[in-house]
Amino acid sequence: MCGRYVLRVILKNLSRDFPLGFEVLESDLPPVTGPRFNIAPTQLVSVIRMMGRERRHSFLRWGLIPHWWKNGKPKIQINARSETLLEKPYFRDAARKRRCLILADGFYEWKRDANDKPVQAYFIERADGKPFMMAGIWENWISPDGEAVETVAIVTVSENADVRPVHHRMPVILDPRDYLTWLEADRVSAEEAMKLCVPAPDGTLIARPIGNRVNAVRNDDAANLEPDDPNKPPKPRKRDEGQGRLF
Repeated sequence: MCGRYVLRVILKNLSRDFPLGFEVLESDLPPVTGPRFNIAPTQLVSVIRMMGRERRHSFLRWGLIPHWWKNGKPKIQINARSETLLEKPYFRDAARKRRCLILADGFYEWKRDANDKPVQAYFIERADGKPFMMAGIWENWISPDGEAVETVAIVTVSENADVRPVHHRMPVILDPRDYLTWLEADRVSAEEAMKLCVPAPDGTLIARPIGNRVNAVRNDDAANLEPDDPNKPPKPRKRDEGQGRLF
């Protein structure tokens, strides 16, 4: 899975860093547009999607809710397995009609012990340090009180050799040549787009161990990327007052 990630690209420079023929409007930007070091589920995330015939930058809530959900509290899905994307009703419509690109330049994963307990956090990024686009799908759900909520999920695939020592799943990291093939659902069928859902080539990524401060969502700064200091005494564990712990 992918449950936390990083975007250090300055949002107002997105159209320069990703030349896809879209514009980032000042009016669309949130108050905080600087680097993010601990993007978590339920937060607004930066995506590129098709709006009619235009490619647009948007902020969508991370945690997909299908447009048809009516009864009870919806269970958000932050990831969608590529292998069953066109089979599961929860994801099928979005995969066929509403595909998007999710901007990132690294993600976190946790190595686990035999009891599935997380024991070591890792930061995983491109070996060349460049930002990248993850495959995503999005939906527009109307809540019971009439609020329109636009949500998104990251599409995942089996791991490559770079990620395998840490975890058995990874996001679909698209080759820049394939961005438009994934994005333009009106032009490219879902079956054709699914061919892009493969692990990144071995050697694309590097994974390095980091400290455990990333576990708390309230920690959203560059110190998350630093390794643990072996000489630093452990702090008492406190309840996270933010979005909640991943584990």
